Amino acid sequence: MSSFAAWLERTYPAGIDILCNNAGQAFKGSTWGADEATITIGTNVVGTMRVTNALLPSLKRKSGRIINVCSQAGKQRIIRSDALRRRFAEASSEDSVRALMDEFIAAIRDNTYASKGWPQSMYGISKLGEATWTRILAQQQRDVTVSACCPGWCSTDMSSHMGPRSAAQGADVAVWLALAPKEDVPTGRFWSDRQEEGF
Repeated sequence: MSSFAAWLERTYPAGIDILCNNAGQAFKGSTWGADEATITIGTNVVGTMRVTNALLPSLKRKSGRIINVCSQAGKQRIIRSDALRRRFAEASSEDSVRALMDEFIAAIRDNTYASKGWPQSMYGISKLGEATWTRILAQQQRDVTVSACCPGWCSTDMSSHMGPRSAAQGADVAVWLALAPKEDVPTGRFWSDRQEEGF
């Protein structure tokens, strides 16, 4: 990642305007396990963090945009414990998000996830982690607009082409967040179909 960031700085010394984190991973069917959760979180949460942190210095101040493609499957409502849900709502650092993700993996490994309020959704928790970190990043990067968005259920390889939306329809909200006037896109919000939603 560091070599790519260095290349970007050399190639575009004036900086970049937009970073859209759209990489996503989900196991199909009933696949479930701590190792699988580690892979899912590694892509959807840790990968997003690493790419963003590496490229932040290249983002233009004031006009830069970061768009993290999250999911309706990763809202706080999927958490079954009020106390655990509150921890996500109150998380205030990258380390706190990573700690929550590590707890989830550990709870799967020792089969205590249900009693601790975690849902049986590796993808959902990974996307909740990504959305939570998006909110935190927006608070830390006041001069860059940071957004989370849900593209909806799209016809892609990840959905086995079962989703009713095309990839282009799913991309609409991310493109809008990248190009809309800054005053129309308050930082640190979650968007779906160009409408603001809660986390």
